[in-house]
Amino acid sequence: MIINIPDYYHDIHSGFGEDGVLYCVFRIIGLHKVPTFINITNKYTRNNIFETFIRLFKFESNIQKPVVCTIDDIREIPMRNPNTVDLVGINSGGVEYWLLRALLERVKPNVICCRINHVIPLERSVSAPYVPDHKRNELFDNNYHGVSLGGLKTLLGKDYLFIGVSRFAIYGFFVKKVLIPPDVEFKEMNLRDIPAVKHAQENRWHLVANKFWITIK
Repeated sequence: MIINIPDYYHDIHSGFGEDGVLYCVFRIIGLHKVPTFINITNKYTRNNIFETFIRLFKFESNIQKPVVCTIDDIREIPMRNPNTVDLVGINSGGVEYWLLRALLERVKPNVICCRINHVIPLERSVSAPYVPDHKRNELFDNNYHGVSLGGLKTLLGKDYLFIGVSRFAIYGFFVKKVLIPPDVEFKEMNLRDIPAVKHAQENRWHLVANKFWITIK
């Protein structure tokens, strides 16, 4: 069975098709007996991806939202059972890479849905620097923030499979490799064919190309 992620874009509470994609993924890999997700956001961003799942799957949330997230906050999230986290979603005002990296020191979720910066060329493996929460609105803007898709692939590539992006390449989806059935294949997405990505990289990357980016290795 070949899964083409854009075929599953559907919104109930999400804005870019995330609800449909995540519903498709969990129908394939299943859920723990007591489904659990961790939703990482902050007071400057809204993240409604998971409202549908609270209703459909009766998810428990390990943290309340909105949350002002720092690396210290991540390290203090109560983990009743770190081996049974189904879903992690991150939309944290530009420091997604740093919070996800800190979280992975404690838990290996089955699915990760992380905001990406599609202004950054696809071949670049970079992130904006980590800055304090109260400085994020001041230092980041629509072009300079967050992590590239290449950076997430570098961070997650050993244990996770990149399966695609949400509408307009706002979020990237990663699934733990060992959970994907052998008869399921995710069709490779050519992000350069997405008009929003092509336009952003041709018209906006040059505005921030010389900013301070951290290389992810």
